[in-house]
Amino acid sequence: MKAFTSILMAVLFLGGCDNIASSTRNDLIETIEKLKSENQQLEEEIERLKTDPQEIEKVAREELGMVKPDEHKLIIQPKKKL
Repeated sequence: MKAFTSILMAVLFLGGCDNIASSTRNDLIETIEKLKSENQQLEEEIERLKTDPQEIEKVAREELGMVKPDEHKLIIQPKKKL
């Protein structure tokens, strides 16, 4: 009876490991697909930045805070509560 219990536990354990491996594999596949999609989006953004002057200006203004020589940038800060 002990041998049967040991074999049964081993089979259940190995089956459980297979499920864990499958779950991990599926998680990795999902992560890879997300990264591929993100890479594609980044490649498209790079291409736009190489070829579209308006996209370059947009990034310069929004992300780098740049302005044209005849422009002034105003920064309005909210009032601090006392």
